[in-house]
Amino acid sequence: MSENKNTKMPQSENQQPLVTFALLAYNQEDYIREAIEGAFSQTYSPLEIILSDDCSSDRTFGIMQEMANKYDGVHRIILNCNSNNLGLGDHVNRIMDLSNGEWIVGAAGDDISYPHRTSETIECAMLNPDAHSIYGDLDYIRDDPSNQTKYHPDISTHALSAMIRMGGAKVAGPTHAWRRDTFELFGPLPGYVVSEDRAIPFRSALLGDIVWVPKKWTRYRIHYSSISSTGRYATELAAYNQVRLAPFHRMVASFQSFARDLDTALEKNIVTSQQYAELSNAIRVESTQVSRYIQAWNAPYFRRIVCAAQILFSPSSYTGDSNLHRLSILLNAICPFIDPVYHRLVRIRRFPQKKQC
Repeated sequence: MSENKNTKMPQSENQQPLVTFALLAYNQEDYIREAIEGAFSQTYSPLEIILSDDCSSDRTFGIMQEMANKYDGVHRIILNCNSNNLGLGDHVNRIMDLSNGEWIVGAAGDDISYPHRTSETIECAMLNPDAHSIYGDLDYIRDDPSNQTKYHPDISTHALSAMIRMGGAKVAGPTHAWRRDTFELFGPLPGYVVSEDRAIPFRSALLGDIVWVPKKWTRYRIHYSSISSTGRYATELAAYNQVRLAPFHRMVASFQSFARDLDTALEKNIVTSQQYAELSNAIRVESTQVSRYIQAWNAPYFRRIVCAAQILFSPSSYTGDSNLHRLSILLNAICPFIDPVYHRLVRIRRFPQKKQC
């Protein structure tokens, strides 16, 4: 279900490109109001704002409807509620179907974008005509004090080889904007993609440039339901392990997406045969490493030991940041009773106890 709301569109003499500000939400009734206020506050014009809910079971969409009906600003509002839960990849695809902008500025229902975010994104786009992804820096709202996640930009990961080696570019997803042709040329994201801020920048790097702007554009909210949060699962080891491995499962999906888009790039002569061979081999190597890491924690006993030993002697940038860490993975694979004891006596005490949401 989607509908267009009141629109006082800017005059045609405005030479700025039409931009889409896409706010995606799912079960975020506690935060969505501030996120929408951030969307409505954007100073850029002409702008269309999509408020899109992925079939929430709470009042998220009701709040979207209420605020859209009360809005009397100059931006065009498109209101959408998916009839069933699509998941992040297909939700982004739905946004692309609904949007008309030359650039899409992505936002989440629990973050707050500053008013200047879209304007400064397009200023950067005008100065960098080869840019296909643009992102900035973050402020933080730490509702979960146990989660001290901190974003550190690394523009070296804009290069395809480094991007593959790191499992994706270090793009700050809450500030990310992308050009429409990243979808026009490559098609929809695969439905299994759950990290669009890895999949889309890979396409952007195939087509042109990724640009980081050292300005804070978004207040990124870290709470107990955040994708990076493990604190709320600390009381149960099985749940903790599932969440701990979730980033690696997302990485596997990202590598699958990379391989698919690389095939398309070869078909459309975006890359040469030599580039294709080098990049596809790198994807295969790193995907194997990630799979080994997952199996070192979650596989039959002897397979865990084999994978942990392979990690120890063939490390990657994300399968253990030190020899000691990799040795601990091998030790845990050999003696799986160690982790439950460590979890109960040490790890669980690091996390403040909080009532489950």
